[in-house]
Amino acid sequence: MMVACNNRGTMPDVLLEADSLMEEHPDSALSILRHVEPNNDWRKHDRMLQALLLSQAEDKCCMMSGGPKDRFNRTSDSTMLVVADYFKGDRNPRLRALAWFELGRISSDMELTGQAIDAYRRSYDTDTLSSDSGLLSIRAMAAIWMGHTMMYQDLYANAMPHFLRARQLANQCGDTKTEYYALRDVARCYMAQGNLTDGERCYILASQMALAHQDTTMFQNVQMELSDLYASTEEYDKMKACLDVCMGYAGRDLGIVYNQLAGYYLATGRADSASTYLHKVIYDENPYVRRDATLNMADLQAGRGEFREAYELLAKSIAEDDSLTMLEQGQNANLIRTLTDKLEREKAQDSRLRRQNNIIFSLALLLVTILFFSYFTIRHKNLQNRIQREKVERLMAELRKAQKTNRPKREQDARTFAESEIYIAFHNPNFTPTLQDYHRLEDALEQTYDGCISKIRNLHEGIKEKELHLCMLEKAEVPNKLICYYFGMEANALSMLRARLYTKLFKQKGSVDKFKEFIKAL
Repeated sequence: MMVACNNRGTMPDVLLEADSLMEEHPDSALSILRHVEPNNDWRKHDRMLQALLLSQAEDKCCMMSGGPKDRFNRTSDSTMLVVADYFKGDRNPRLRALAWFELGRISSDMELTGQAIDAYRRSYDTDTLSSDSGLLSIRAMAAIWMGHTMMYQDLYANAMPHFLRARQLANQCGDTKTEYYALRDVARCYMAQGNLTDGERCYILASQMALAHQDTTMFQNVQMELSDLYASTEEYDKMKACLDVCMGYAGRDLGIVYNQLAGYYLATGRADSASTYLHKVIYDENPYVRRDATLNMADLQAGRGEFREAYELLAKSIAEDDSLTMLEQGQNANLIRTLTDKLEREKAQDSRLRRQNNIIFSLALLLVTILFFSYFTIRHKNLQNRIQREKVERLMAELRKAQKTNRPKREQDARTFAESEIYIAFHNPNFTPTLQDYHRLEDALEQTYDGCISKIRNLHEGIKEKELHLCMLEKAEVPNKLICYYFGMEANALSMLRARLYTKLFKQKGSVDKFKEFIKAL
């Protein structure tokens, strides 16, 4: 029981009832679950569990009856994807394994082979160290269906290990039914690979276990497959023994058995006995049995010289074959549509994945580019700052040396400069300087203070003309009020310009006073 071992609290009674009926009476569980509408009082866990149990009941009823799976509209995996995602974090390993298994079953119904194998594998890999019998049984079924998915693509060598693991798990947990199903599939793999001896051994063991388990349907199925094996090896006595056993069970479709018996009698040269059994099935409900029986009967009649009867039977067989061909064409058309839909879904999924990968790659590339750019920018900035500091240190050393050695001359040159025409002009409140005036002032300052303006230019290559003009005016001791007038700015804006210029030149926090001290030292 799946719900009984849950530890999330009390479940709705309807879920408990459906779960208790699931193994022995899945049709009753299905009837209950299909008429359940989760109400607002149900927790999310209850709603997810109801969807999971409903899928499990549908699956069991399909496998038990052998009916078409699409009668349950298993054409969408959207609900089970949500359920599997929810239960993948559940503390109950059985629920985790079952959710992945049911997603695999629906994916198989939808021909989503890759998704189905992935889901079965996740179910099989759930809590592999656990000895819980219920979990082991689910894992065994997941292994079987992984094998079936590969076997249906004729990958028998790949399917075999999954069937062997399924048998081992089923034996470990006492799930006899799953064990003999796995044995039957192992036998099929041996047969497909030409190992008839091991195939026969596994068939016999599977049929014995099925009979002991009172599973007559499975027992007869295996006996019929054994009869095909013996027909291929021309061991007709063994073939007849298998068919006689099948005749003893009314549950088997006798039309198939009769047709196989007719084949046995034809192979052993007893045409009359073959004719007796063929007459039993030329009007059988199974169209495939009917077609084959009619064709075999036509062959018998022709051998007896009864050509008119043979012609009529042959025409009937051809009509049956044409009917089946049209049916198969319709089925093939449906299969083509299914495969087309599958390919379109896979293309859409691949496209989404490619877009996601492209976005992730682009973002990663952008991030790496930003990181490299930031790294080299910071590295370049640090290098520039270091070079700038070295320039400042050299300049300040030169200035200190010049102040000590040439002090009298500097003072005399300063007095001469203060009496010059350009100096007086820039100190005149009515003067409006032009660019040519700034050039004259620069030349005068260069001669008076040993190339002071050139030193500022060399100190920072990116210094602007306006900033140089400010340095000239400061060095010429032009009053603050006149500088504001020449630059057309307020006093506080001029102070900020001085501080920014000091920071630009020295790569450290500046101030008006520090700027003035630097200009004075030039």
